[in-house]
Amino acid sequence: MKKLVALIAVLAITFVLSPNLIHDSSKDTGTMVLGEKTAVAEDTPKNTQLNPEVLAAEFMNRLKQKTDENYKVLRFKNKSGLIHYISEVSSPKVAAYYVNGLYEEKDGALYVIPTELPPWFEEGKPFETVKINENSYHIVQKNSSDLYGSYEITLGAEKKKDKWIITFVHVK
Repeated sequence: MKKLVALIAVLAITFVLSPNLIHDSSKDTGTMVLGEKTAVAEDTPKNTQLNPEVLAAEFMNRLKQKTDENYKVLRFKNKSGLIHYISEVSSPKVAAYYVNGLYEEKDGALYVIPTELPPWFEEGKPFETVKINENSYHIVQKNSSDLYGSYEITLGAEKKKDKWIITFVHVK
């Protein structure tokens, strides 16, 4: 139990302090179709408008995976597959950062590390959208939680190949 508490504390501190380093403006989104598509992932004309709440929720939905009673991920066998799946709605660098912090590979399988999720965009709460240009926005939201206290999260959103992806996450 002490090891689990220590692990949670280390991960919480890591996610609070180091997301400031996550930024990826590469042209390659690492897109790979691995299952059902969502409104965010589809390349249709009616989905060309940025919807920050849908984009943030879709990222988190993809990050959170169903597991068995031993925390073994049911849908993916390795980090690489999960990173490619999440990269449909984020840059590969952002996807890899979160997957590497929340999952581990052992015995040829992928396991979630039991911990709290990092600070994130909260659907239904006020946010500000700052237009950088036609294909780039910053979504800024102030939140608070018992675990992380007050924080401000900024998501970078860029339109790549006619769809919106998260290109960076900054938490302060």
